[in-house]
Amino acid sequence: MRKMVLSLLVAAALVSAASLTAADPGGASPGKAEDVAYDVLIVRPASWFYLATGFTMYVPAAVVTRIAGKDTDALQEELVSKRYRYAAERPWGRF
Repeated sequence: MRKMVLSLLVAAALVSAASLTAADPGGASPGKAEDVAYDVLIVRPASWFYLATGFTMYVPAAVVTRIAGKDTDALQEELVSKRYRYAAERPWGRF
């Protein structure tokens, strides 16, 4: 029963991801189905983990940077903003 539910969830994710790439508002051609499947199953979850580690590193690094009297904008861009854009704002199937 668990395998069937998991299979249905994966199939639903693949179907919905393919429909999301077809409606890409940028006018670029949508990603291939294999790229979208790889993105949904492996790259997106890994990129959210990557974002969480970046945020975890940002907190103490920002404290030390503030104590040193420097601006934290570059630090935030590198450790949080770039990783967020890659995890959340990137089109499906695009690496």
